[in-house]
Amino acid sequence: MVESPVSVEKSRYEQIKRKYLGKWIGLRETDVLVICDTHDEVLRELRKRDVDGAYVFYSPTEEERRYAFLFLVSAWT
Repeated sequence: MVESPVSVEKSRYEQIKRKYLGKWIGLRETDVLVICDTHDEVLRELRKRDVDGAYVFYSPTEEERRYAFLFLVSAWT
């Protein structure tokens, strides 16, 4: 059985989240662009590389997953 492109992307996304626990990740499609300790660092690196349209997210550690929390998201210009 051949996996659909959507399930392949979801599988890759889950691999990335597991690999980089406790990190902020800049992703485009299934390619990891940057891995940083802070949200600001990710944005700075993406700006430096003139990257537009990246998906930025945090991969919580096992301990952090036990708690509910919100992130403040802002767009840069």
